[in-house]
Parts: sequence; C-alpha cells; structure tokens
Amino acid sequence: MAHSRDRITLITPEQVQVSYELAGLGSRFLAGLLDTLLAGLLIFVLAVVIGYLRARFAGDSVQGVVAWALVISGAMLLYMAYFVALEMLWQGQSVGKRVTGLRVLSITGAPLSFEQSAVRNFLRLVDFLPVGYAIGLVAILATRRMQRLGNLAAGTMVVKERLSELPESANLPEADAGGT
Repeated sequence: MAHSRDRITLITPEQVQVSYELAGLGSRFLAGLLDTLLAGLLIFVLAVVIGYLRARFAGDSVQGVVAWALVISGAMLLYMAYFVALEMLWQGQSVGKRVTGLRVLSITGAPLSFEQSAVRNFLRLVDFLPVGYAIGLVAILATRRMQRLGNLAAGTMVVKERLSELPESANLPEADAGGT
C-alpha cells in the first residue's frame, strides 16, 4: 500500500493497483453540512410529532420529562440511522456524500459493511465532541488516510468518486467485423 497525503494506492489480491483520492476537509464539510441539515429536518419532524402527542395527552410533569427524553434519544438514534441506512442503500454514500462525490470504503478498498457503517456512525457522536467535530477534525488532520475516530475504529476511509472516463489509450481495440 502506497500513499501520499491526498491519495492512497491499494494492491488487490489479484495484484492490481487501485488508486483513490482521499476526501479533503472541504468536500467532507459540505457533505456533512448537507447531511446534518437533512437529518436535522427529520429530527425536527420527530420533535413536532412528540410535542403534539405530549400536548394531546397532557397530564403530569413526568410525561413532559419522558417526552423530552424520547426526543433526545430518538434524535440521536435517528441521526445515526440516517447515515447507516443511506450508506447501506447507496454503497457507502449518504445524500451529502452523493452530492459531493464522496464514498466510504473499507481501508482495503472493499465495500462498506453494515458493521463498519454502524461503528463509524455511532462514534460520530464522539467525533463531534467537544463541539463542532473538534475531535474528528484533529483526527482527520493527524491520520495518514484522513480518518476521523469513527473511521479508525471501523477500518474505513472516505474517498472521492472516480467520475472520469478511461483515457482514450486505455480503450480496448474493437473486434474486426470481417471476422479475421
């Protein structure tokens, strides 16, 4: 495995070199911002529904505490589930990653597994500490694959999608129509 600060090259078991450009802070920030806004919208809807139910079935103050505990717990679970569900559905991409052309892969280059997605997204809460993804930012800057703690624990990395076509010289010659 060879790497520079912004690129990593892996060698498959078939001895084929595969090179990925690692996702930088800017594209990751934009993807994260979009995903946070979308997940925040889902959480807001959850809070409104629970608030409505709380008002509809108002009673003692214990119900208010339980309602807010449900909102906070539900918000955390929904935030993590948003990423895990989309990463499984879209092979390592959330809405933000898809828009910005990023993908999460195993550090071996293999597709992201459910377990890896669950671990990396559960630890997203730790990466956020103390505020504004401070721990995650330090980890990204300090690791050679630009990994936050969740990625380190899950054995994953975030790469840029390859959206370009093969160079003209890489195309295979067309078969002769005459059968020679």
